[in-house]
Amino acid sequence: HNRIVDNTWGLVSDVAVSPLNNWWGCNAGPGATGCNAVSSTAVYTPWLVLNFSAAPTTIPINTGVSALVANLNFNSDTANVSGTTVVPDNIPAVFTTTVGSVAPLNTGTISGVITSTLFAGSIADVGDVSVTVDHQTLSQTINIEPLPAPTV
Repeated sequence: HNRIVDNTWGLVSDVAVSPLNNWWGCNAGPGATGCNAVSSTAVYTPWLVLNFSAAPTTIPINTGVSALVANLNFNSDTANVSGTTVVPDNIPAVFTTTVGSVAPLNTGTISGVITSTLFAGSIADVGDVSVTVDHQTLSQTINIEPLPAPTV
Protein backbone atom coordinates (compact mmCIF):
# COMPACT_ATOMS: atom_id res chain seq x y z
CA HIS A 1 0.00 0.00 0.00
CA ASN A 2 2.76 2.35 -1.05
CA ARG A 3 3.55 5.08 -3.51
CA ILE A 4 6.43 3.74 -5.61
CA VAL A 5 7.33 6.50 -8.03
CA ASP A 6 10.35 8.39 -9.37
CA ASN A 7 12.94 6.30 -7.59
CA THR A 8 16.05 4.92 -9.30
CA TRP A 9 15.23 1.22 -9.11
CA GLY A 10 11.49 0.82 -8.69
CA LEU A 11 11.12 -2.44 -6.79
CA VAL A 12 14.02 -4.89 -6.71
CA SER A 13 13.86 -8.08 -4.67
CA ASP A 14 15.79 -11.36 -4.56
CA VAL A 15 12.93 -13.10 -2.81
CA ALA A 16 9.34 -13.63 -3.86
CA VAL A 17 7.21 -10.75 -2.57
CA SER A 18 3.65 -9.69 -3.27
CA PRO A 19 3.49 -5.89 -3.50
CA LEU A 20 -0.24 -5.71 -4.23
CA ASN A 21 -2.36 -2.55 -4.41
CA ASN A 22 0.46 -0.02 -4.68
CA TRP A 23 0.47 3.22 -6.66
CA TRP A 24 3.27 3.04 -9.27
CA GLY A 25 2.88 6.57 -10.69
CA CYS A 26 0.58 5.78 -13.62
CA ASN A 27 -2.49 3.70 -14.42
CA ALA A 28 -0.70 1.36 -16.86
CA GLY A 29 1.13 -0.46 -14.07
CA PRO A 30 4.70 -1.34 -13.15
CA GLY A 31 7.20 -1.13 -16.01
CA ALA A 32 4.96 1.01 -18.26
CA THR A 33 6.07 4.48 -19.37
CA GLY A 34 5.71 6.79 -16.37
CA CYS A 35 5.56 3.94 -13.87
CA ASN A 36 8.42 2.53 -11.84
CA ALA A 37 9.66 -0.93 -12.72
CA VAL A 38 9.66 -4.26 -10.92
CA SER A 39 12.86 -6.31 -11.11
CA SER A 40 12.10 -9.50 -9.25
CA THR A 41 9.73 -12.41 -9.12
CA ALA A 42 7.24 -10.12 -7.40
CA VAL A 43 3.54 -10.58 -8.00
CA TYR A 44 2.40 -6.96 -8.25
CA THR A 45 -1.06 -7.37 -9.83
CA PRO A 46 -3.41 -5.71 -9.01
CA TRP A 47 -2.04 -2.17 -8.59
CA LEU A 48 -3.82 1.07 -7.70
CA VAL A 49 -5.21 3.25 -10.50
CA LEU A 50 -6.32 6.87 -10.55
CA ASN A 51 -10.00 7.58 -11.28
CA PHE A 52 -11.42 11.06 -11.89
CA SER A 53 -14.92 12.52 -12.09
CA ALA A 54 -16.58 15.91 -12.34
CA ALA A 55 -20.21 16.38 -11.30
CA PRO A 56 -22.10 17.88 -12.94
CA THR A 57 -20.38 18.10 -16.34
CA THR A 58 -22.78 20.77 -17.64
CA ILE A 59 -22.89 23.99 -15.63
CA PRO A 60 -24.26 27.51 -16.22
CA ILE A 61 -22.02 30.38 -17.24
CA ASN A 62 -20.55 32.55 -14.41
CA THR A 63 -22.35 30.85 -11.51
CA GLY A 64 -21.94 27.12 -12.12
CA VAL A 65 -19.74 24.84 -10.05
CA SER A 66 -18.67 21.25 -10.50
CA ALA A 67 -17.26 18.98 -7.77
CA LEU A 68 -13.99 17.35 -8.81
CA VAL A 69 -12.98 14.04 -7.25
CA ALA A 70 -9.82 12.05 -8.01
CA ASN A 71 -9.54 8.69 -6.31
CA LEU A 72 -6.72 6.20 -5.68
CA ASN A 73 -8.91 3.69 -3.85
CA PHE A 74 -9.56 1.37 -6.80
CA ASN A 75 -7.18 -1.17 -8.25
CA SER A 76 -6.50 -2.47 -11.75
CA ASP A 77 -9.11 -5.19 -11.17
CA THR A 78 -11.67 -2.36 -10.50
CA ALA A 79 -12.05 -3.44 -6.87
CA ASN A 80 -12.58 -0.75 -4.24
CA VAL A 81 -9.80 -1.43 -1.75
CA SER A 82 -10.38 1.58 0.52
CA GLY A 83 -11.26 -0.67 3.45
CA THR A 84 -8.01 -2.64 3.20
CA THR A 85 -5.56 -0.33 1.43
CA VAL A 86 -4.63 3.17 2.43
CA VAL A 87 -2.15 5.07 0.26
CA PRO A 88 -0.10 7.71 2.01
CA ASP A 89 -1.81 11.06 2.57
CA ASN A 90 -0.61 14.16 0.74
CA ILE A 91 0.28 12.56 -2.60
CA PRO A 92 0.37 15.78 -4.64
CA ALA A 93 -2.22 16.50 -7.32
CA VAL A 94 -2.50 19.41 -9.75
CA PHE A 95 -5.78 20.48 -11.36
CA THR A 96 -5.99 22.47 -14.61
CA THR A 97 -8.86 23.64 -16.80
CA THR A 98 -9.55 25.30 -20.14
CA VAL A 99 -12.89 26.69 -18.93
CA GLY A 100 -13.31 28.74 -15.76
CA SER A 101 -11.07 28.24 -12.74
CA VAL A 102 -10.26 25.54 -10.20
CA ALA A 103 -9.68 25.93 -6.47
CA PRO A 104 -7.55 24.60 -5.01
CA LEU A 105 -5.24 24.02 -7.99
CA ASN A 106 -2.65 22.12 -5.95
CA THR A 107 -3.74 19.72 -3.25
CA GLY A 108 -3.12 16.17 -2.06
CA THR A 109 -4.72 12.89 -1.12
CA ILE A 110 -6.63 12.34 2.08
CA SER A 111 -7.41 8.63 2.54
CA GLY A 112 -6.78 8.14 -1.19
CA VAL A 113 -9.20 10.88 -2.31
CA ILE A 114 -8.41 14.30 -3.82
CA THR A 115 -11.10 16.98 -4.11
CA SER A 116 -11.36 20.39 -5.71
CA THR A 117 -14.02 22.63 -7.31
CA LEU A 118 -14.40 23.95 -10.85
CA PHE A 119 -15.97 27.40 -11.14
CA ALA A 120 -17.58 28.29 -14.50
CA GLY A 121 -16.03 31.04 -16.53
CA SER A 122 -17.73 33.99 -18.20
CA ILE A 123 -17.74 32.47 -21.69
CA ALA A 124 -20.07 29.70 -22.86
CA ASP A 125 -17.73 26.97 -24.04
CA VAL A 126 -16.89 23.28 -23.99
CA GLY A 127 -13.52 22.42 -22.51
CA ASP A 128 -11.66 20.16 -20.14
CA VAL A 129 -10.77 19.95 -16.49
CA SER A 130 -7.83 17.68 -15.66
CA VAL A 131 -6.01 16.23 -12.69
CA THR A 132 -2.39 15.08 -12.69
CA VAL A 133 -1.00 12.76 -10.03
CA ASP A 134 2.64 11.84 -10.59
CA HIS A 135 2.80 10.75 -14.27
CA GLN A 136 -0.94 10.17 -14.78
CA THR A 137 -3.29 12.84 -16.16
CA LEU A 138 -7.03 12.28 -16.50
CA SER A 139 -9.57 14.71 -17.98
CA GLN A 140 -13.31 15.32 -18.02
CA THR A 141 -15.18 17.36 -20.63
CA ILE A 142 -17.14 20.27 -19.17
CA ASN A 143 -19.90 22.21 -20.94
CA ILE A 144 -20.37 25.81 -19.79
CA GLU A 145 -23.89 26.74 -20.94
CA PRO A 146 -25.17 30.25 -21.58
CA LEU A 147 -27.96 31.50 -19.37
CA PRO A 148 -31.40 31.03 -20.93
CA ALA A 149 -32.95 34.05 -22.60
CA PRO A 150 -35.37 35.88 -20.31
CA THR A 151 -39.04 35.18 -20.93
CA VAL A 152 -41.71 37.85 -20.99
